[in-house]
Amino acid sequence: MRRTAAVAATGAVMIGVAAAALTYPWGSTDVPLPEATAEPVEVVASYVAALDAHDCDTAVALAAPSFAETARDWCRKVAGLGNLEIGVSLDEDPAWSGLSADTEVVSVTVDFDLDWRLFRSDVSMPEGATTWGYRLARASVDEPWRIVDNGVG
Repeated sequence: MRRTAAVAATGAVMIGVAAAALTYPWGSTDVPLPEATAEPVEVVASYVAALDAHDCDTAVALAAPSFAETARDWCRKVAGLGNLEIGVSLDEDPAWSGLSADTEVVSVTVDFDLDWRLFRSDVSMPEGATTWGYRLARASVDEPWRIVDNGVG
């Protein structure tokens, strides 16, 4: 009986180690934060580079507090982003996203080939070629742009 329990416990530990090895963000590299005066396209470029490099600290730093957990979640799930093409920034009416009228808001589209980590996919999009958008905001010209939302639409 003890031998069966020991074998089962050893098997469970081995499965846990194997699962961690397959899903942990190995190979994380630091992506430098853009300057505080960076334009929205530069902020998005750094953000997607951070996701691709598994640099969750940088990804979260480029997110507004309301978007930080989403940034962290995506950073943990993305295996890689290839063939990146970042579009231009387009002004948006703050009312479209429920922000105050004095908030500057822009959107930036990004095309990429998405590869999810094993067992970590997101139901919002399948792997492969994807067009995605990021919404950025700032309360004044003295503040840096930060990502407040993402998606298609």
